[in-house]
Amino acid sequence: MHLHPVIIIHSLSGLSELTQFYLPISSTASAVPAAAVFLCLIQCATNLILVRTLTRGIPALVRPVYQAGALLRTVFVLAAYAGASHELWHDSIVIIHAFAYTRLICFLFTTASAFTDTEVSEGAGAGAEIKGMSKLSVAQTYTVAVYGAALVSMGQMQHVFVGRYAAVAFLVIVAVVMRLEGWVERQMVLVAGCEMKRGCLGDHVAYLLYRIGICKLEVLLQMDRRVTA
Repeated sequence: MHLHPVIIIHSLSGLSELTQFYLPISSTASAVPAAAVFLCLIQCATNLILVRTLTRGIPALVRPVYQAGALLRTVFVLAAYAGASHELWHDSIVIIHAFAYTRLICFLFTTASAFTDTEVSEGAGAGAEIKGMSKLSVAQTYTVAVYGAALVSMGQMQHVFVGRYAAVAFLVIVAVVMRLEGWVERQMVLVAGCEMKRGCLGDHVAYLLYRIGICKLEVLLQMDRRVTA
């Protein structure tokens, strides 16, 4: 699948959301216009498509963060529209800010002078030094930046209840996504072996999750090759 059109749609929908929220055309408009919901759903759907085969950073850690963010944004914007809550709409929007925070953290971590030429291992003695371990790899830096940016965004929530529990809820959702990936992996092994049961709801749920990308990347790519072969 060519991702260039998806990237364009993803970027334009996100920019349109930000513009609509921060530069509203009419102050008399409803708290959460239907267009905002549409744009958010488009942005989240393209997010899942792009993240499905993402290999940046440490994929096993990075992909669930993006997927959890898309799920949270969808829940927030639907709840905001149903309850005419401007605060929940705001909370859905600020998750987009994580894109900028990720780049900022990457910049800070790769230019910081706090990293010395040597680093003491946790398991070593007090005077032991291990050279060449002070530099973070690009993958490690990006992974740390993604998590840091997500948590910064969670800290900017305005809704009283959401703001209080957003960070913890986000980490729980990421953990649940990781668990689901493991379950889907096991189920897809059965599917690959032609053991999928037509009447088994679990098999069909696992296949749906695989299609949207909630599956271990290695298994997902193997299944994709089987499908396109």
